Amino acid sequence: MDGSVPISEREDNNPHTPVEVSEPQVEVEQIHRRFSKRARTVSTRYDSPFLCEKRIRSIIGQNPPVDEAERALQQRFEKAMKAFKSNVDAWDIRRPLNVGEEIVLTSKDINKMLGRQKSMPAMVMDTLCMLGRNLLREDSRKPRVDVLDSKFVSMLTKLYPRFSKADNRAAFKFSKALIERVQGVGEPDRVQLFTDADVLYLPFNLDIKHWVFLAVDVVSCKIHVIDCNANLRSDVSMCTEIRPLAEMLPYLFKEVAANEQMSQIKSTPDAGLVAYFLMLSHALFGIQGCLEFDITHIDMEAKKVAMVMTEQYL
Repeated sequence: MDGSVPISEREDNNPHTPVEVSEPQVEVEQIHRRFSKRARTVSTRYDSPFLCEKRIRSIIGQNPPVDEAERALQQRFEKAMKAFKSNVDAWDIRRPLNVGEEIVLTSKDINKMLGRQKSMPAMVMDTLCMLGRNLLREDSRKPRVDVLDSKFVSMLTKLYPRFSKADNRAAFKFSKALIERVQGVGEPDRVQLFTDADVLYLPFNLDIKHWVFLAVDVVSCKIHVIDCNANLRSDVSMCTEIRPLAEMLPYLFKEVAANEQMSQIKSTPDAGLVAYFLMLSHALFGIQGCLEFDITHIDMEAKKVAMVMTEQYL
């Protein structure tokens, strides 16, 4: 969709200089950390069997687990991994996790996610997107959100060279496969934008090493960048990165929120998991949930994800 919104100066003391361009742009604002007085709520799939505080933020390291909860988690994790390893075919060959969408994960993929020595592969991130979408559908609060995967982002980005050269962008024809992904054709856990979902989450990879999530608000026509390592990109640089998406998506993006007061990672390979948890927090509690995010117990949370992923797709 054509449109033009100039970059404006940031309200804080950030020295970034706005760049005047003719393409659509978005405004960038800094989000300051606040502390919520919201009553604690019960989470579902991750930590309901445990004695730790039962709210979704506790599954991403909000509070230190008690000993009993940690032991219960370890037992459940070991049970899930044992079931995965013992799942063999008639030739005694271990079966992988058949996630769907042509995604197949092996024990090696799970171990890489748990170890976090390298950036998360797109296939694992897409599995997390499907898992997160499923968890959000089952949540009693029924958030009006949807989650797409990195394949959608890649398909859309590859069209940008032709799209940018089109004389009449309003008449540009997107591929049928891309349109069907937006519509959720063949995906029973998808919902319709505008009718059933106000926010669309997209995983976005920077330099094949860092993951962020884009929270596209289709009502206010804004996009928030949920970033666990904001120091990697300046506001202007982030605007440049997402410009192809901002110009091609059927919404006009007015704002990119660089969440500099969120919990920040020290190890780049952690970005995939942390971005996933931030996406869940944003879906259920908005930007406040992201600002209260804590990654102290990321190792335990990685085990929870592996455990639930195994139980879901084994």
